[in-house]
Amino acid sequence: MKNTWNNLDLIESWKNNEMDETSRLQFENRLKQDSDLKEELGDYDRVTQYIERFGNERTRRILTNVENDLEKEGFFNSNSANTISIKHKTIHNTKVWAFAASMVLLVGLSLWIFNNRTQVPPLPNIAELKLEKPHIAHTLSELNVAGFADKEKGKKDSLSSAILLLKADQYVEARYALHQYLEAYPDDNTAQLYLGIAYVHAGKYAKGAKYLTPLTRLASSNEDRDLAKWYASMCYVQFNTEHDLQTAKFLLKELADDPSSIYTDHARAYFDLLNDYK
Repeated sequence: MKNTWNNLDLIESWKNNEMDETSRLQFENRLKQDSDLKEELGDYDRVTQYIERFGNERTRRILTNVENDLEKEGFFNSNSANTISIKHKTIHNTKVWAFAASMVLLVGLSLWIFNNRTQVPPLPNIAELKLEKPHIAHTLSELNVAGFADKEKGKKDSLSSAILLLKADQYVEARYALHQYLEAYPDDNTAQLYLGIAYVHAGKYAKGAKYLTPLTRLASSNEDRDLAKWYASMCYVQFNTEHDLQTAKFLLKELADDPSSIYTDHARAYFDLLNDYK
């Protein structure tokens, strides 16, 4: 993939008139002779058009969050030194679209486009945003408050160990640990929630929905319920029936209409995306 990212940087620079005259001529001459580069330029244009089609402010905010998350993980460290962080520099509108296109590529859309050049791109994989991360951090913090005299310390330690696996994106191990925990504590909503999320990240949407759907109504806290709605909606989108799509939209609209939810903006963007796409 390294060559692909290098070409993407060149294409963005050419599109945004950032090349000097010599570099511009070299790029345009190469474009005439290099069929792969010409195809990548076509892919870039299609991705940009796709983003513009769904490019309201909320959707762009989601893509911005993906870029920020990738930056925190050090994804861009190996790239060229002139990579621009949108957190630290004001970028004009055309550059925003370039970053938006890049973000969709980075979450997997480019691979699909390169193999399906004549078809409409799929929806972005919203699960890549990993909006459960703050929830996990808060849960772990609460579990670690337990003192030595806490009668439930063993239970809390067991759940913490399972959640740490989920935090580390070790989904197979996390599912195994959470299943073991639920055998002992079958009514624990938090463990059920995280098990459902682990299944979603593994692409096992039916099993994810099995654990998440009840929690959209029965979770013991608003935070658990909202996170269950966010991930359950992804499951129903993947089932790809009209009834399931309506269920996903219903859950997202509940989140979007709740100003107290931390997922409001993301839910509105995903809801708009589904309305435009389907």
